[in-house]
Amino acid sequence: MRTKLNLQIFSLALLAGGLFLGAGVGRASAATYYVSPTGSNTAPYDTWAKAATTVSVARNAATQGGDIIEIDGGLFGLSYATIDTSYDNVTFKGSSENEHNGQVTINGGASNALFLDKVSIFENLKFINTTLYTINATAAGTFNDCIIGDALTNKLLYTPTANTFNLIFNRSKIYKKPDGNSIFSLSQSTVTTAFNACQFFDLQDSISITNGIVQFNNDLFMGNRKHSLIVTSGTGAPNVSIKNSIFLGNYLDNESSYLINHGATGGGGITVSSSVFSAGATGKSPFAANVIDGGNNKILGVSDYNLGFMESRMPAFVSFMNENAEQGGYFSEMAEDLESLGGKGTWTVATSHMDDAPIYEKENGIARWDRARDLYARGHEISSRTRNNVNLVDMKAFQMSKSGVTVTINTAADSIVTSDGLTKTLSDYETVTQLAAAIGASYNSVAVPNSDQAGNGSPTSLADVVDVDISATTIFYYDQSKHFEYQILGSKQDIDAELGAGACKTLTVYNNLIGTEGKLYAKSVGYTAVRGSSIWPYYVVMMDPLPNANDLEITRLPSNMSKKIFQDVTGNSSYNPAIDDVAENLPIGWEKKFDNVVARMQTYGGVLAFGNYRQGKGDIADVELSRAQVRAIMEHLALRGAQLVTMENAAQWVIDNSTGWYDINRVATTGKDDVNTVRYIVDSKQRQGNYVLQDTSSAIDSGSSVSGVVDFSGNPIYGVPDIGTYEYQPPHTIGINEIDIAAGARIYGDGKFRDLNTTSSNTADLVIKPESGNFTTYGSTEARPNWMDITDITWLNTGNHRKAWTESSSVLGATNILHTIGDLDSNKNYNVSVDTILGQNIQGANGTICTNGICKSNSEGKISFLYTGGYSEHDFEIIEGDNVAPITTVSPEQGLYNAIQSVVLTCSDDAGVGCDKTYYTLDGSNPTTASTQHTDPIDIVSDTVLKFFSTDLNGNSESIQTKAYVIDTIFPIITINQYDQEETDQNITVTASTNEGTLNTTTHTFTQNGSFDFVATDDAGNQTTETVTITNIDKTPKAVADTSPNLFFNDSRKSFSSFLKSNRIKLKNTNPEIAGGKIKIKNGSKLISEVSVDQSGQWGVKIKAKTFKVHYLNQDGVEIATSKEYKLKVDDKKPKIKPLSPLYIKHRGSIMDFDATDNRGVDYYKISIAGKTIKTKKSEFIIPQFSKKGPQTFTITAYDKVGNKSSKKGNLVVTW
Repeated sequence: MRTKLNLQIFSLALLAGGLFLGAGVGRASAATYYVSPTGSNTAPYDTWAKAATTVSVARNAATQGGDIIEIDGGLFGLSYATIDTSYDNVTFKGSSENEHNGQVTINGGASNALFLDKVSIFENLKFINTTLYTINATAAGTFNDCIIGDALTNKLLYTPTANTFNLIFNRSKIYKKPDGNSIFSLSQSTVTTAFNACQFFDLQDSISITNGIVQFNNDLFMGNRKHSLIVTSGTGAPNVSIKNSIFLGNYLDNESSYLINHGATGGGGITVSSSVFSAGATGKSPFAANVIDGGNNKILGVSDYNLGFMESRMPAFVSFMNENAEQGGYFSEMAEDLESLGGKGTWTVATSHMDDAPIYEKENGIARWDRARDLYARGHEISSRTRNNVNLVDMKAFQMSKSGVTVTINTAADSIVTSDGLTKTLSDYETVTQLAAAIGASYNSVAVPNSDQAGNGSPTSLADVVDVDISATTIFYYDQSKHFEYQILGSKQDIDAELGAGACKTLTVYNNLIGTEGKLYAKSVGYTAVRGSSIWPYYVVMMDPLPNANDLEITRLPSNMSKKIFQDVTGNSSYNPAIDDVAENLPIGWEKKFDNVVARMQTYGGVLAFGNYRQGKGDIADVELSRAQVRAIMEHLALRGAQLVTMENAAQWVIDNSTGWYDINRVATTGKDDVNTVRYIVDSKQRQGNYVLQDTSSAIDSGSSVSGVVDFSGNPIYGVPDIGTYEYQPPHTIGINEIDIAAGARIYGDGKFRDLNTTSSNTADLVIKPESGNFTTYGSTEARPNWMDITDITWLNTGNHRKAWTESSSVLGATNILHTIGDLDSNKNYNVSVDTILGQNIQGANGTICTNGICKSNSEGKISFLYTGGYSEHDFEIIEGDNVAPITTVSPEQGLYNAIQSVVLTCSDDAGVGCDKTYYTLDGSNPTTASTQHTDPIDIVSDTVLKFFSTDLNGNSESIQTKAYVIDTIFPIITINQYDQEETDQNITVTASTNEGTLNTTTHTFTQNGSFDFVATDDAGNQTTETVTITNIDKTPKAVADTSPNLFFNDSRKSFSSFLKSNRIKLKNTNPEIAGGKIKIKNGSKLISEVSVDQSGQWGVKIKAKTFKVHYLNQDGVEIATSKEYKLKVDDKKPKIKPLSPLYIKHRGSIMDFDATDNRGVDYYKISIAGKTIKTKKSEFIIPQFSKKGPQTFTITAYDKVGNKSSKKGNLVVTW
C-alpha cells in the first residue's frame, strides 16, 4: 500500500439537509467516478486524472443505482450533511488500484454526522469522529471492510425516527470509544443490524441495545473493558443473537458485571451460541443468568478447548546474556553450552572497563578484548552497556544556585541566567567546572544528579564528580546530548574499532534509565535495539516496536510473572540455587514455569533475556545458578521450541515482522482473564494481529449455521461455519494433494479438504470425487458445504497392500462416487469390500475391470471404481486378491511316440478362484484367448508342436507352455555279421548291428548249439527281431590218457607207495586233453585245491593231504576224468634214544654203546664229539683218537628212514 506522506484534509462540502441530484439521462450501465486529492476536478470525473477533489462532487455526478465512487487515499473532512445519493445501491469505496490504494479516512470532526438517505454501500473506508443517522424510512447501509473508530466522540449508530431499515457491517474493525458513552446505541424496533465477521478492539464502553434486531455473527471481541460489553436496557424488546463469536482479553471495571447482560424490561432477549470466552477472574460465566445459552459455548481455562490462533505460534526467542561484571558468570562454559545446542549468546560490555586490570580481568570474565574477539568470531554478540554503565536519564540540564542567587540553565535558549542579572551563553561552556566558575558558584552550592559520568553513584558535590580536564572520563556534561555522544556512540565506536565496523548493534542501559531521547539517539547512530537492564538476576523481557520511533526496546514482564520463576510452585520462596547447585535440584515445577513463559511468548511474541550474575537484587536475593542448572534450563527451553539467539538476532526478527508483536508491559495488572488468553493485547497493534485459526483449532467447523456470511478476509464458509472472524480455508485439494493417513480428511463440496487430526509424514494415494470427476464450482463467496469425512485410515504399501478407511457423509444420498486408489502393485487383482461385503455396490471405472468386487490394477498400480450405494458411514477395505495363475498339466507328456496320441490338458487353480478356460495351438504359434479352446482330447497324428495356457476366473493367465510330439512308425533293420559255421568244439561268437535305435546286445557267444534273438528298438519304440541258430558245436569230452600225476616231496619225485615224512606234497603232470581246463583236488566232496591247466595241458599244485583224488575238467568246466584215490604213507614219528648215564669215563679207542628205538626202525646215527661228526648204523661208537683228554660233551642223533630225528647229550671224561 502506498504511504501518504502529506495527507490533506478535504471537506466534503456537502449541503445541509442533503444534496440530491435530479433525474438525468439514463445510462445503459453503471459508471465509476473518481475522487483524489491530486485530481483535476474535471467532469465527468471518470479517470484519475479528471478525478474530483471532494466526495460531494463525485456523489452529485452519480445518476443511477450501481454507480461507484472510487476514492484515492487521503483524509476527508465531513460537514453536517449527507454523503448519500438520490439513488439506491451507490457504492463509496476506497480504491484498491496501485498508486491509489492508500487509507481513505472520513473524519466527522467534533459533531458532524453521516446521514443515510438511500441504500448505500461503503467499502474499504475508515470513519473517525463520525455519527451515523438515517433520514429516510427506506435507507440502508452496508459497510464492507471498513474501520470504525479511533477517538469517536459520539454514538456511531443513532436513529432519531422510527424508520425501517437495515444496517450491515461486514468484515469491519471497530474500536476506541473512550468517552463513557455507548459505542453503539441501537434503539428502533424496526431496525435490523448485523455485524458479520467484524473485529471489536479496545472498546471502553458498551454496545447498548434498547430495541430492534441485532445479530453478531462470527465476530471477535478483544481487549474491551469498562461496563458490560453488550447490554440491553430500557423498555423495548430487543432481539439479540450472538453466534460463532470469540470474546478474549475483555475485562470489566466491576467484577460483579457480565460481558453480556440482558436488562431490557419490554421483553426480548439475548441468545448466545457456539461462542468462545476467556474466563473471568472470578471464574464465573461471562454472561448473565437471563441470557439464553444457545449451546456449544466454551470458556477457556474451564473447558478443554484449543482455540489456536495462528498468532499463538510466533517465535519464542531466548537470549542468554552475560555481562562483564566482576565474576563473569561462566564465560567460556555458557558459550560452549549454547553452541552445543545450536545457539548463540549476548555478552554486554562497558567499554571503558575492558582490559582494566585487576578488577575486571577475572578468570571467567569477558572484560578483555581478546575474549570478546573470540566470542564474536564464533558468532556470539558483543553488546554495549555504554562506556561506564551509567544512568543516562538523570544526565540532563539542571538548575544550580549560590547563596541568594538562582542560576537557571536553559539548553533550548542556549543561555545561563542568574537572578542577579548575569546572562551567559551556554554553548561557551562544556563542563560543570567551567560553568560554576563563570557564575562564581562554589561546588558545594550546586545541585548535582544522582550519578556521574563514571557511574559512581550519588556524589555530594561537584568536587566529587567533575574535573577541569575535558578529556577525562569523569567529565560531567551539563548537556545531555554530550553524555549520549560519549556513552552511547562512544561505546559503539569502541566495539566497532575492536571487532569490525557494524559489529555493535544493541545497547543495554542501567535500569531502563535511558528515556525516549536516549532511544532515539541510539537509533540515529546505528543501534538496532535498546534493552533496559532488569533488577533481577533472571528475568523475562518482551520486545516491542516503540511508538513514534522505529527502534526497539526490551522490557520485562510484570514482576509477578518473573520473580517466582525460581520459587517452588507451592509458594515456598526458600529455594537457594546457590546451594542447590545441580540441575536436578532446580525447584519443583521449574519446567512448568518456563513452559508457561515459552507458551506466552509463542502467543504474543517476545524475548526471554536470561542473565547470569554473581548475586541477585530485588525480589530474588543472592541467587547464582551453577553451570549444570543453566545448561538444564537451556536444554529445556530448546526442547520446548524456543530459539536460543542473540539479542541482535531477536531484534532484527522483530523489525522484519513487527506487526505481530505487542507491548505487554503497558497492561493494567487488574485484568480478570485466564492466563492462557490474550488479555494483554490492548495496544493498537492488535488490529494487525493474525487471528486466523490454526489447522488444529477446535473452533474449526464448530459454529452454528449462518447464511450469507463470509470471513474477515472475504473467504467463503466451508462446511459448518468456524467460530471467529476467520474461516479456516482448507489448504489441500483432492487429486492434487494426498490425504495424511494419521490425520484423515474432511472434504468439502469444491474438492478442498483439511486435516482432521495431527498429521504425520505418511500419506495415502486416495482420490474420492463425484462420478463426473469434478466437484461443484462455487462463486467466490458462496459457502462450500461439507461433502465427506475420511477417517480411520490404514495404508499398507507392502505385503497384502491392505488399505482401509471410513467414509461418512450426511449430504450424499445414493450418488455414485468415484474412487481412485494408488500405492498398489501394477497389474494385480484386489478385493474391494464395503462394510466387510466383497463387491457391495462396486463398479469398475476409468478402465478398471471389476468383477464381483475383484478389481485389477493398471500399469501404474491404481484401481478406479464407483461406489453406487447410499451414504451414511461405510467402511472400505482393499486387500490383494488372487493373483496366482492356474497351472495346466498335460497327459501324455511330450515325447517320441510310435502311434497316434490322444492328449488331454487339465487346468488346476487350487488356492485361487477357479479355472476359466484353456487355449491351444498345434502349428507352433503362441495361443491367445482367440485361439482354440480345449474341450476334448487332442489327437496327435504326426510330428506336432503343442502350445497352450489357461486362465482363471480372476483373469490371471499362466505363461504359455510348449510340448513337442514326434510320431515314428518305421522299424529298424538288423544286420548279422559272418560267424564260424564249420563243425567245432569251440564257442562261436556272433555279432550284429542296426541302422537306428539300439540292440539288446551287439555280441552273443554260443557255448553250445542253440538259438539267440537279436532285438533292435528305435526311439519311438519300434522293434525288429533277428534269430541266429547254431548247430555245428560238438563238445563231447575226450578221455584223459594219464590220470596218474607225478608226486614230488621236497622237490624229489616220489612213489605213492613210499613213506613220506609229511603230507605236504606237490603234484604235477601234462594232460593235453584238458588244455585250458582245470584240476580239482578233492577228499570226497571236500575241495582241497583247484588249479588252472595251461593251453599245453601242463599243470601243478601243492597240497597238504593224506587222502585225495584228482579231478580233470576241460575248458568248458566239464569233468572228463577222475584219478584213483591216493592214500599217502606218512611216517612222522621220531626215533627214541634211551636215557644215557650221567657220566661216562672212557679212553681213546674204547667203545661206547647206547640204545635207540623207532616204529619202523632206526636208519642211522650221527655222533658229534670233539667238534666232529661220526655217522654209523650201529648203536655204538669208538672214542676217537682226536678226542681231547679230560671232561667233555657229546651228542647222539638218531634218524629214521623218512628223516625223522631225535638227539641226546651226554657227559664224557676221556682219561687217556
